[in-house]
Parts: sequence; structure tokens; C-alpha cells
Amino acid sequence: MKKKEFKSVIKEKFGPFAEVHGFSLAASANNLDYTRSTPSGLWHLLIFSQTSTGNYFDIMVTASSSAVDHTFAERFPSDLAIPNAPDCYLTDDLGIEDQQLFSCKTHDDLKRSWDEAVQPALIKYAFPYLDRLQNVEDYLPFLEGDGFRGEALYSLRRFEEARYFLESELAFLKGLGPNDEITRNISYYERLIEGCTGGTQSVE
Repeated sequence: MKKKEFKSVIKEKFGPFAEVHGFSLAASANNLDYTRSTPSGLWHLLIFSQTSTGNYFDIMVTASSSAVDHTFAERFPSDLAIPNAPDCYLTDDLGIEDQQLFSCKTHDDLKRSWDEAVQPALIKYAFPYLDRLQNVEDYLPFLEGDGFRGEALYSLRRFEEARYFLESELAFLKGLGPNDEITRNISYYERLIEGCTGGTQSVE
């Protein structure tokens, strides 16, 4: 199935749910990114992505904010790191888990996938999963990666816990081959670790 047709059918099928659950379609060249924000500033995202062959698609169910990912503002919405990866995909029987692909080889395939698997799973798993993530503290148990955990704990002023994860992420980054992005991230985490010692929450 061509991407244009895929997007058209998903918009048609998901539109009523988006309206009821407060999601808006964000601009994206490749995927269909539906977003909504909580009062605390945590953003919920449902990302519909078609494979390169056009025969299958997956749905990421995730959340993020600047309190979890310091690159959030510059990468939102279509180039975000995924803080709850790899267990961030909608499945039809296990909830939010590892990637499951749904068929969209033809128009009929996509509609069948939607009616028989995707729509029931959104109702049973995706919306309840996101509904309970109202702030960073709610999201903590689902975060994967020491950097995300460290940043989230730092934003909650849990500095001793944050330091452990930030130092782990810093050590990992220093073991990678240097590039501009890694160098910036190293500098950022060093400042956060210093902030943990001084009890200073704001790091520019």
C-alpha cells in the first residue's frame, strides 16, 4: 500500500478516537504522529509507522517531555527519542510490549487489521496506558535507559537517585566514538551531575 493511501485510511479510522481522547495530528513527513499534552506538560504520542515495503505498520505508544529528554523541544514531534523503548509498541494481545506488525498490503488488509486488531487494542491497552501517565513520576517505572531515568529523577529533585543513573549514562557516552551530539550530551550530563551535588535543579 502506498504511503498516501495508508495515511488517508488511518486518518479516517483514527479520527473519531483522536477527537474523543484529545489527540491532534502533528506535522510529519513520514509517520502519522498524534499528540496530546497533560496538565503537567507530559506529552502523549501515538505514532503510526509504515514499513519501507509498505506491507506492514506498527504503532508506538509513548510519552515524553523536556523533563525526561533534554532534546525534546528541538525534536518534537517527529524525531523524538522514545523513552519507553523497546516496550513501546501496541500489540493485539499483550498490551504495550515489543514490536508487532499489522498488515496493510492492500486497502482491505488495512481495514481488516484495524477492525480486528488495532481498534480493540487501542481501547483495551493504549488509551488506559497513556491515561495513567499524567506526570513524570507516573512515567518513571516505564522509562528505559539511564539517561531518561536520570533526567526524570533530576526534574523531581531526587538528586541522589538521579546521580547514579546520570553517571552511568555519562560513562556509556564517554565510551562511544565522539561526535558533536555526543559531546553536547556529555557536557549536559556533567552539568546535571554537578547540579545533583549543589541541589540546583535548573540546567541551561
